[in-house]
Amino acid sequence: MPDPTLVTVEGRGQSGKTRLLAWLYERSVAQGGSPLLLDLDTHTPALSALFPPRPDGTGAMRPGSAEPEAQQELVALAADAMATHRRSVFVDTGGGEDRWLFHLQRSLDLSRFCSDVGARRLRLMVLGPTEQDLHYVATVLPADSDTFHPGETVLCLNAGRVPGDRSEGGAFTHILDNPEMDRLRKAGCRTVLVPRLGCMDKLVPGRLTYTAAKAGAAGAFAASMTRFWDGRTERAFLDGLVDLP
Repeated sequence: MPDPTLVTVEGRGQSGKTRLLAWLYERSVAQGGSPLLLDLDTHTPALSALFPPRPDGTGAMRPGSAEPEAQQELVALAADAMATHRRSVFVDTGGGEDRWLFHLQRSLDLSRFCSDVGARRLRLMVLGPTEQDLHYVATVLPADSDTFHPGETVLCLNAGRVPGDRSEGGAFTHILDNPEMDRLRKAGCRTVLVPRLGCMDKLVPGRLTYTAAKAGAAGAFAASMTRFWDGRTERAFLDGLVDLP
């Protein structure tokens, strides 16, 4: 049995974190995994809307309140389950304004915890083609932080935030040339360009999962587009040398 993985997605609000985590979660389930899913977004819990809690224990788990103590308690519960039952944990940390995970990591090195219990940590920093998104990521990942582990950190350039009249890669040229991005990449962070899904507007209003879209819930054309995007996204992470759970 492969080691379980603690996956967290971080970034500013509206960066596309939730949809990326949803894809990772659905991918894991489709491959026979039984990961735990945590929705810690106290403002717009979109992950819970996609995967509502069910009596059998599946679906997204939410904290009892918006207080940081409740969020930490839920993370601790899931982390114990990861260590004991060897189940991966997928965490939507909420919008950048929450910053609860940033403060938690001042008192707990999640990477060290994962190492102690024989698990992996995968920290996905999601950003669109804006200087504000990069500034947020650079602030959360200061060079002198004891909890910044570049080898487990992936900078996900989300082309889904790029306007349709611009090329996916070209929109991020100024981000890739930024000194802060250069610092992060030289430190050892990997970079993945997550492709744009042209029919995302068909998924979001009806809160469709990628699995449902690929099965035709949004029509045959959207199903074909989603399957094609699914393959491109898988290859993007493979090309970025990212071992997904």
